[in-house]
Amino acid sequence: MYDITRLIPQTQFDRLMELLPDPKSKKRGRKRCDKASLLSGILQVMVLGIPWYQIFDCGCSFMSCYRYFKELQRRGLFKKYFLKLSKVKTNVIECASDTNTIKSYRFKSEVGWDGKHKVNGTKISLLTDINGLPADVIIESAKIHDGVFCDQHLQNTRGRRKRILNLDKLYTSADRRRKCRQSGIKVNMETKKGDYTRKR
Repeated sequence: MYDITRLIPQTQFDRLMELLPDPKSKKRGRKRCDKASLLSGILQVMVLGIPWYQIFDCGCSFMSCYRYFKELQRRGLFKKYFLKLSKVKTNVIECASDTNTIKSYRFKSEVGWDGKHKVNGTKISLLTDINGLPADVIIESAKIHDGVFCDQHLQNTRGRRKRILNLDKLYTSADRRRKCRQSGIKVNMETKKGDYTRKR
């Protein structure tokens, strides 16, 4: 049996055992695998980044771990637990937002043309707290401008006090600065040339 304490502390593993549902067992046929074994295989893939077929002995097959993982995704439990834990574990008094484009062709609805990087892909945008922990995650088509994600992050985390927002030059917008200033948020970002120049 694989020693799960190599990946995460035992207290965190016990907490996951409480949160995740038990795998359902049919009236006939073989019994379902143990939840601890399934979770051990899933954590190996998520932490170590190895393929499913290369997981170490955890008490069940890699296909059983994969099916349980896909069932948790289908129920939307990962997103539910992430939103619940992010409100408790993250402090967005000082936060930062950035977006990256990855090449992806499997999800047609979330693939688009990124004009800046000249690739077809999917954009992943993160809003992180002062310690670098993700407070909000958005996955959309690459054809959407990064500034839209920044506004969505602020909307998704409304009700949580934010004082400083760190952004790069790509997010420069006088309208965005004005809205953040009205909300009491100081925007820390480099401005483009002529950004403060008023039109006559």
